[in-house]
Amino acid sequence: MGVLRAHPELALFLCLAVGHLVGKLRIGPITLGGIAGTLIVALLVGAWSGVKVADDVKTVFFALFIFSRQRPKRSR
Repeated sequence: MGVLRAHPELALFLCLAVGHLVGKLRIGPITLGGIAGTLIVALLVGAWSGVKVADDVKTVFFALFIFSRQRPKRSR
């Protein structure tokens, strides 16, 4: 836990990796997907370890998240 507090970027990438794996899990007909899995894991890691991420890092990753969610236009 001390490693995650000392290096919050490790916690960030840990949440991304584990969240992607959680999102792939299938329980009956339900799968969460990568985004929901990552959000759940990030909430759990943040509550459990108390990691604080700098505001600049939050802003950059939020912008990347919004940019990645744009769907490409289909040509007809």
